[in-house]
Amino acid sequence: MSVDQIDRFIRLESERFRLLLQHKINQQIRVLLNQIENRTRVLFQQKDEEIASTNMRTIQLEQLLKKLEMENQMRKRAVEENQAMVASLSQALDEMREKLLASANDAESSNNNVRIGEDDASDFGNNKKRKKMMLICQICNSRISCVLLLPCRHLCSCKSCASALEFCPVCNATKKASIEAVIS
Repeated sequence: MSVDQIDRFIRLESERFRLLLQHKINQQIRVLLNQIENRTRVLFQQKDEEIASTNMRTIQLEQLLKKLEMENQMRKRAVEENQAMVASLSQALDEMREKLLASANDAESSNNNVRIGEDDASDFGNNKKRKKMMLICQICNSRISCVLLLPCRHLCSCKSCASALEFCPVCNATKKASIEAVIS
């Protein structure tokens, strides 16, 4: 064999080896790409599931937020209603105090200025007793009534007895709340 033939043989073998090496490299790259593609597909699937879960949680939280906003509005309305009721009751209590003071002042002035007959005196005494009886607790009959029951607005119980009441002793209405009235 001549040098030219050897050179040619070496070139041919080199070319064949290069092609074989190139083919092996391409196969390795394809295998790696397939593996990367599979891993990426799994990761995308996991991320899609996380996004779907997050979207579902967002919807649930939005629904909860709407529910809480509605409850908040209902509570605000209830507070406003209760404040209006307290104002109304306070005004009614003030009016009752004024009437009691006026009747007490009238009784004193008529007692000082006019001579009262025995019948009138007994009526006045009975009237005073009746008013005092109206202010006595309807439950224990010993302490002064200072608790206003709601919603019926009857002033018929002392503070001690009011805690155990479920119904108004005057009208038998269900007690929803009570307010302690300060009567001076």
